[in-house]
Amino acid sequence: MHGVYRAIARPAVEPTQGVNVLRSVAVVLASYVAMVVVVMVGTAVAAAALLPNGLASMRTPTSGTVPTNYLSANLVVSLMGAVLAGWLVARFAASNVNAHAVALGILLLFMGLVSARMTPGGTGQPTWYPWALPLIGLAGIALGVALRSGQ
Repeated sequence: MHGVYRAIARPAVEPTQGVNVLRSVAVVLASYVAMVVVVMVGTAVAAAALLPNGLASMRTPTSGTVPTNYLSANLVVSLMGAVLAGWLVARFAASNVNAHAVALGILLLFMGLVSARMTPGGTGQPTWYPWALPLIGLAGIALGVALRSGQ
């Protein structure tokens, strides 16, 4: 009788390590995608509002310098996107929020460094700008996690 009770009380399917890993990967990737969407939309809005040719400026490389107000707006939008990503990863991580935040930070840092290396010279951006974006992103993730965690 005891064995029957244990069989009934135990769930039919116990969560496996693989399912938890897939959930963790999905949480990190979804948080990153949310950040990318915020940055893309914010960049488009900033371009339309602050660049001389509006959205058309995004299609053709500029020969001059990019206006400082546009770069500043882009840095703020990037920070906002990273804060959202940090908040989301902290909200939806099943456990060990810090490990999820670190994974998100590594992904952001990797993609940011790849992007910075691929940014050609003569884009009108200061040379420090593409390298600053991943650092701002890391700070934003930490802030988002802290906001969600109440710290």
